[in-house]
Amino acid sequence: MLAIGALVLSVALVVALHLWAWSGWRATRPWSDGVRLVVAVVDREASTGPRSDLHRVTVLVPDGVRADGPQRRVRFDVDRATYDAAASGELEVEIDGTDPRRVRIPRNDEWTGRLLAVGLVDLFLVAAALQIRRSVRSDR
Repeated sequence: MLAIGALVLSVALVVALHLWAWSGWRATRPWSDGVRLVVAVVDREASTGPRSDLHRVTVLVPDGVRADGPQRRVRFDVDRATYDAAASGELEVEIDGTDPRRVRIPRNDEWTGRLLAVGLVDLFLVAAALQIRRSVRSDR
């Protein structure tokens, strides 16, 4: 009974891990009607602490679909690489064509990290399954 419980728990954890990776992929794929623009960086803020680093970037984005119209400020919490790239005074952003209020910085670092984690867990599970199979065969 304990073996069945461990197997069910393992399968549930693997499914949850793959769903987590898939949600990361969905969050980083380009929007179908999205428009990518290079916009001006108006502020960069970094606060470092013993347990975490916080990097923020504020950019000016068009307030609507027209790039030459009025602009608004949007602040993002970003990773260190994006923060360093913002030092140039410009960043690429993606604006949702169906809802111009939705803006994001396109990047894949979160997706690749999740993919690496899932890949390592999958490799471990395959190695464990092969080891279990070998031990079962040697017991016969």
